[in-house]
Amino acid sequence: MREMYIATHGRYAEGIISALNLLVGDDHGVTPICAYCGEIGSTAELAVRFEAIAQQAASRGKELVLFTDMPGGSVNNTAVQMLVKYPHVHVISGANLIMLMEFCLSEHTDTHHACRTPSPPPAARCST
Repeated sequence: MREMYIATHGRYAEGIISALNLLVGDDHGVTPICAYCGEIGSTAELAVRFEAIAQQAASRGKELVLFTDMPGGSVNNTAVQMLVKYPHVHVISGANLIMLMEFCLSEHTDTHHACRTPSPPPAARCST
């Protein structure tokens, strides 16, 4: 099992979640993290938040998949720093709506496989 988050600059993550809810339903399990607004006003506060969700996922025996908005951006760089300490964490940069839809609708239970293999078209997943 895995826990999924999308972390972005500003409220982009909330917009992605809003669209995801509309298109695939609200049971997708992706939680938004909006950096540099609200409770997370700095990179240090973002690192604390990432640390907390990594520890929580580990305590529940789950993998953590963290989507970020911009490769090389401060949100992504902060997330990537966790990879050294937490082997159960996966960081996927350049997240967009289509990417999250494919990941959420993927039938792959193995996170490594789901991250690297595109889902078949919807017609191919239907059984007749």
